[in-house]
Amino acid sequence: MNLFSKIFVVLLIILGFFYFKSNLVDNFLNDKIDNVKKGLDKDIPENIGNNGNINKDNKENTSDLKKIYTYFLKESQGGKISFLAIETKVNKNEDTLKASIEALLEGPDEESKKNGFYSEIPNGTKLLGIKETDEYIIINLNDAFQYGGGTDSVYNRLKQLIKTVEQTKINKDIYLYLNGKQADVIGGEGVIIKQPLTRESLYSE
Repeated sequence: MNLFSKIFVVLLIILGFFYFKSNLVDNFLNDKIDNVKKGLDKDIPENIGNNGNINKDNKENTSDLKKIYTYFLKESQGGKISFLAIETKVNKNEDTLKASIEALLEGPDEESKKNGFYSEIPNGTKLLGIKETDEYIIINLNDAFQYGGGTDSVYNRLKQLIKTVEQTKINKDIYLYLNGKQADVIGGEGVIIKQPLTRESLYSE
């Protein structure tokens, strides 16, 4: 076999190798595409946000969240007002009591408002601080908490606060401070409240 024949044979071998390799890769990729179309090789998203949406930012999943409950008011068709809890999810590392009070002060979300929930806590009310010991809790709010509405409104907002705090901290006395001072008389009508706060000290269920 002369040199030209040897070179020709080597070229045929090389071309055959690349042809075989190309077809093998194409067939493999086509099989993968077919499997995806048939649902046999489908990626399942790990992080699902609220309402079934995929958590696109991938910063936290449901295992990083915990449930808190805040109390708002809702009027029935018969005119009776009830205090009902709304569930909110927050980062599990957040302080439960602080997160609950802040959610309370923000008020019900738009979906809850559409379902008839409302709050008697005035807009602009802010949490200034919390002091907690083994025996009591002091909730320090700004002065906006006491203004707006009549006596019933004041009692209802106090009850919202009490119920929200009680569901996170049981068997501890609750004290309300406004701008750093214990609140004994609040509201434009001068509503006298007894401290520590309890549901019974306001009015019976």
